[in-house]
Amino acid sequence: MVRETTEARGLGRIIENLRRYNLWKFSYSTRVAVVISDLSQEKLGIAPDIYNALCNAIDVVFMNAAMMNFNTNYEDHRIANVDSTKEFVKFAMTGVQKYIFQTFSLSVFLFPPEPKTGDPQHRMCYESEFFDDPCTVEGGYGQSKWASEKIVMEAIDHLPGGAIFRPARISGCSVTGSGPKNDLFASTLIGIRKFGYYPDMGFPFDLTPVDFCAKAMVEIAVRICNETNGFPKAYHLFNSKTFPFRDIFKDMNVIPLPLNDWREKLKTAPEEYKELIPLTPFFMSQFWDRAAYWPIFDTSNTDKMISKETKDLMLHSAELLEVYKRYFGIS
Repeated sequence: MVRETTEARGLGRIIENLRRYNLWKFSYSTRVAVVISDLSQEKLGIAPDIYNALCNAIDVVFMNAAMMNFNTNYEDHRIANVDSTKEFVKFAMTGVQKYIFQTFSLSVFLFPPEPKTGDPQHRMCYESEFFDDPCTVEGGYGQSKWASEKIVMEAIDHLPGGAIFRPARISGCSVTGSGPKNDLFASTLIGIRKFGYYPDMGFPFDLTPVDFCAKAMVEIAVRICNETNGFPKAYHLFNSKTFPFRDIFKDMNVIPLPLNDWREKLKTAPEEYKELIPLTPFFMSQFWDRAAYWPIFDTSNTDKMISKETKDLMLHSAELLEVYKRYFGIS
């Protein structure tokens, strides 16, 4: 599915994106069919004749698209992340009954209350858990993903099957480091290096490589679609081999500051720090104040479903950080 004016232009965008990450192979051209679409429209913006044909030809739906802006509210995310989910569910239930798989986020669990005396600082969050109260989720992105997940959880009960994938912080390729240089992780790393100061925080920091996520999702989906066993609905894609956040900036010649002092410094930063300045509202949010109590995520369901080869892609987050630093040109 591509938002474009013609199928040829849509295929061109797919090829361009795959080439950017050195993933394109000419043989793929016969295996990819472009569907011009728009997630903000009814029936996903697909032409009626094509929509009707696909309803009877497709047997599995993967929903990976989402709008993600940590600075805006729920209404800004509703059409792209919630209304489109409803349209995908309608599509899955029309004609051939389809399996449905959607990528969500672990961010909805990152607003825990301060632990009571005697409770662990970082509790274990299990794959079977779901927040019943969206009011505890801060930020439009997280709230929209909560609503979207709720819709798909209920839809799976009325379809042949499916699953929801909850990835953590998705990072670049575990081998080459290849990945976006303008996402939250990259912008924070590159921006703080230029800025010269970082918030001195010790919460567990995780990096989950994209090649692990892709292979795990495919392996889990193939088993659900081809085996008759009853399977869980939710799968965490999380790297439990973490390191303290402050260790990101070791040997980078940047100065640690308490979180609130760092925030004040950021408020007066010149506009030349283009990586960090757009993220200022996000850095001022409760998201960071709750970081000291973020949970650790259970991956039992995922671990039972994926191959050893895929598990081996999950290097320690500290090892992955060095791969990404080299890719970003940070030594």
